[in-house]
Amino acid sequence: MKSLNSTMSKFDRYLSETVFSSKNELTQKQTREILLRALKDFFEGKLALEELASIATDIYYTLNSPFRITTEWEHSLGNILENLTEVDYYKEEGRKDKYARDMHETVMKELEEYYEKNKWRIEKKE
Repeated sequence: MKSLNSTMSKFDRYLSETVFSSKNELTQKQTREILLRALKDFFEGKLALEELASIATDIYYTLNSPFRITTEWEHSLGNILENLTEVDYYKEEGRKDKYARDMHETVMKELEEYYEKNKWRIEKKE
């Protein structure tokens, strides 16, 4: 398992790459870009699932309002963030519980679909 400092430095990198200089509430666009950059690194093997979940949890609970995300933002973005905050639980519980295993597989499929559908948003900036 990676250290929290390692995860936070990656998170800080994503923040700086979106030209975001302070850790105040993020806009929907900034949140989407950070998530897509993290997903890119995850799918390229540069970021562990636990790190991805930690970043999503920070975005969802610390840098935004979960209520605002789920009621005012693009539904798929809010859904991905919310599911990522629980993906570690589903992964662990999936070893002994079919529902959790199915949820983990569903979340992983949703991550891939969301990334494939939206990766153009960051590819044009790289």
